[in-house]
Amino acid sequence: MHLSLPSISNKLIAILLAIVLVVALGVRKKRPLLTQETIEEKIEEAFIFAELTDTTATELVNYIDMNSIQVSKDVKAKLLVLRLFDKVNVFDVESIDSLSKEAIRFGLQEKDSSALAMTYECLAVRYAIVGEHQASIDAGLKAYQYVQPRKTAENEMLKIDLFLNLAHSSLLLKKYEDAIRYAEKSLSVVHDIGIKRDRIIYLKGYLVMAYASIGQTEKAEQYTSFSIDDPSLKAAVVLQEGAGLVYANKEDYKAAFKSLQDALFYSRLLNSNDKKTLSKFSLAEVKLTKQIAELSESRLKTERKLLLGSLLLGLVIFLGLLVNLRFNKKQRMHLRRIDKLNGELNHVMEEIKIQNAILQEKNSEINNLLKTQEKSLFSRVLKISTYNDTVGKLSSYFESLIDKNQPIQDEDISYVQNVLNSLVDDTIWQDFEVQFEKIRPFFFRNLKQTASDLTVNDLKHCAYIVAKLTPKEVAKMINISHRSVETTRYRIKKKLNLVKDQNIYDYLMTI
Repeated sequence: MHLSLPSISNKLIAILLAIVLVVALGVRKKRPLLTQETIEEKIEEAFIFAELTDTTATELVNYIDMNSIQVSKDVKAKLLVLRLFDKVNVFDVESIDSLSKEAIRFGLQEKDSSALAMTYECLAVRYAIVGEHQASIDAGLKAYQYVQPRKTAENEMLKIDLFLNLAHSSLLLKKYEDAIRYAEKSLSVVHDIGIKRDRIIYLKGYLVMAYASIGQTEKAEQYTSFSIDDPSLKAAVVLQEGAGLVYANKEDYKAAFKSLQDALFYSRLLNSNDKKTLSKFSLAEVKLTKQIAELSESRLKTERKLLLGSLLLGLVIFLGLLVNLRFNKKQRMHLRRIDKLNGELNHVMEEIKIQNAILQEKNSEINNLLKTQEKSLFSRVLKISTYNDTVGKLSSYFESLIDKNQPIQDEDISYVQNVLNSLVDDTIWQDFEVQFEKIRPFFFRNLKQTASDLTVNDLKHCAYIVAKLTPKEVAKMINISHRSVETTRYRIKKKLNLVKDQNIYDYLMTI
């Protein structure tokens, strides 16, 4: 295969660009190769997992932040909710408020009811922690509006925590009937789907407190039992406080005192664990911040190396492009000159073809004229020969009559007339044929091909018909009767297989 220089130059540039890509990939090879589509799938998975298990997606969120990854609007609200979960765990009020507003805005734009429900649930928790319990109830009810229409497994699990938080805030606002209603709804969902059973002890505690507070001791007693091995100390505190109220209402003060002592024990244990947890979270946050800073510094150094290498390769490519452009410019100029010369050559060739066609046409006219003249000359020579033969024939005839010394009879005169008529007829036909073939050169040939049984006399009469000579004119010209001409034409029509009504002139004009 032949390769032109421009194609070689373009291939060289393509190779250099490939080298840039390879270098870039080589510098970044230690970084995880995740596409935007993969990232968005992981966001969807982390969101569902967080919804089901109350866990965060800190590593995924940090990866997205470190690499400045932009996600589509479809998952933007869910990513904001994952960030919100992290901030709720460390109770960063300012971040919770700003992220909530942004998550609500994107959730409304994309009509993402799941993201909106979880955002309002986080707000409900935020307001409950700072003691704004009515605001917590309002946020919880707003979350329920987005959960209620679709009865899916995820939404049912979300309802458990929504009703639990609503029951807690209602209890603290002394709205005991509301607290009982929400707690029983949450407990009913837990029993229906068999998930998040760790919430049962919280719900029992809220029900004990609420029923005890409105004097329904028997109802409260139904929920006082719990396992000492239950890991939820906070729920145990609530349950023991409720049990203390139940026993106090029954005037069993000794049992009430014991329950309150247990509640105090669990509360102290809970506070100790909370301090350790907060300390653990603080250390983890400091460590994570340090790791992010180190990774950012490493990434910055890598980017600098990549930038320097890219600039050097870019310079090489730029110089290659300049050389290629100059060469292509020269090539284009050379090709334009060739195209111009080719155009001029084609123009000259066209003129030569035109002149050649004109010469051929004139040559054909000259040949036709020579043939006509040659035929005319031959006709004249033949005519002279015929005259000589006829004169000789008549001379011999008259000499024989003189030798016989007999008077001239009528048949002798008739014989002489027939000889002279034949001579005149042949002369007229020869002159007519020469002129006719100038106008219709292929008429006789085509006619013979159409009807091969036509005689020479038939061909003469066909020519007379095409020349628009009437039967009377033909009869007078060749010195025969008018009826003889009509009979000959009728015979020709039959040989041409024409029907009675078909015009012989129209037919012959098509040949």
